[in-house]
Amino acid sequence: MSADAFGAFEDVGLNSEEKVKEVGLKFRDTILSLGGGIDPMTVFKEFRGQQPSPDALLRQYRPVSFHEMTTHLLPHDFVLKKINYSTRVHLELAKKMIEENKCISRGPTGQPVVEVPTGALFVFTDLESAQSYADNDPYVANGIVTKISIVEWNVVLQKEYKL
Repeated sequence: MSADAFGAFEDVGLNSEEKVKEVGLKFRDTILSLGGGIDPMTVFKEFRGQQPSPDALLRQYRPVSFHEMTTHLLPHDFVLKKINYSTRVHLELAKKMIEENKCISRGPTGQPVVEVPTGALFVFTDLESAQSYADNDPYVANGIVTKISIVEWNVVLQKEYKL
């Protein structure tokens, strides 16, 4: 959020003293004046006029020589009441694609304490793999998945680690 707050100053142009002063006064009257007693997201939206965005952070920390990787996300919503034998095939397909380095990860979305999730997110290495999974997923074929989309995601920063 701090990078996005600074982005408000960048947006008006750091060389424009008058505009920077206006943003500074708004920062003082919202973030500095209202902080602590009001929900931080409410205060931030009052200052910035929108939800926090990672764009400013990515601009600040984008390495010049970073090898960028494009992945594809496959979010989908589903109705778990319809889950049956399809679960085994659904998971086997995901495990196979992970072993083949076509799928990086998968997991349920939403609140972690919810007993029955209402969706999931897959991260694939390329569009063809994401589409292949969607085309062959028994959850899709059997109407368990109620909404599916494939979204390109450009990874700019990533921590390297081993499981």
